Amino acid sequence: MIALLAFADKQEESKYHRLVAEHAVVLYRAAVRILKDEQLASDAVQECFLKLFLNLKKLETAGPDKEAAYLMQMLKNAAFDILRKRKREQVVANWEEETLSYREDEDSLDEILAKTEATELLISELKCLDENERSIIFHRYFNEESFGEIGALLDMKESTVRVRLLRAKKKLAERMREKEGGDQR
Repeated sequence: MIALLAFADKQEESKYHRLVAEHAVVLYRAAVRILKDEQLASDAVQECFLKLFLNLKKLETAGPDKEAAYLMQMLKNAAFDILRKRKREQVVANWEEETLSYREDEDSLDEILAKTEATELLISELKCLDENERSIIFHRYFNEESFGEIGALLDMKESTVRVRLLRAKKKLAERMREKEGGDQR
C-alpha cells in the first residue's frame, strides 16, 4: 500500500524543510558514529525524518529550543532499532550455521552412549577417592586453579598438591580399568 504524505499547510512544510536542512548533516554524523556504517546511517536519518514528518505537531508543542534534542533522540532510537535488528539477524544466522555444522559433526549414538557411560563411571569412581583427593581434582580440573592456588586453599605446599593429584589420577585410572574389565594401558 502506498501512502501519499502531504503537509497540512505551507507553514508546516517550510518548518519541516528548515529542520531537515539545519539538522541533516549533524544527524548523519551522529548516526555514522553510532552505527559505524554509512549506508545504515543514511537509513537511520531517513527513518528519523519520516518520524519527524509524522510527529511534526508534537515538536511544535515542545518548543523551538528543543528541536535539536528531539531530533537527536529520534535518531538515536532509529539507530538503536537498526542495531537490534542486525543483532537479531546475526544471532539467527549464527544459530543456523551452528545447527548445520552440528549436524555434520554429529556423533553416532554408540559414541554418545560410550561417552555417557565413561562419564558415569568417572563420577562413581571420584566418589571413592578421599576428600583431599577429590578436592584437588575438583579445584584443578573444574575450577582450573593453579597448583599454588590449590595449595593456599587446602593449606598444602605446591609440591604436595602436585604429588597428591598425580596419585589420585593414578588411583582413578586403575579403578576405572578394573571396572572396564581389563588392563588397557
